[in-house]
Amino acid sequence: MRKIVLLSVMMLVAVILSTGCMSPGRSKTEKETITLKDTDLISIEASSADIEVISEDREDISVVLNTYERGPKLKVSGGKTVHIAAESQRGIHVGVTFSYSPRMTIYVP
Repeated sequence: MRKIVLLSVMMLVAVILSTGCMSPGRSKTEKETITLKDTDLISIEASSADIEVISEDREDISVVLNTYERGPKLKVSGGKTVHIAAESQRGIHVGVTFSYSPRMTIYVP
């Protein structure tokens, strides 16, 4: 009986530690602004985020990514084609994970 209780406690501790290690971390916001000079095309690649595009009276593009510490990172590059991406971290995740959906808001002229 004592072995069963000890084994149960060890399994419970392992699950609790695994859940804490696999949590996405604290929320964070990444922002970038880029000019539209000589831009012909805007390319958006963010399969891991909900995307909202808002038209405003402005002369540049502003991108806001609401994510979390271990979530996707914002990448923006300019030129003839403006590339906007939310790139996910690569890696193997073992254990219990929670799914938080990052949100990308793009403000365009």
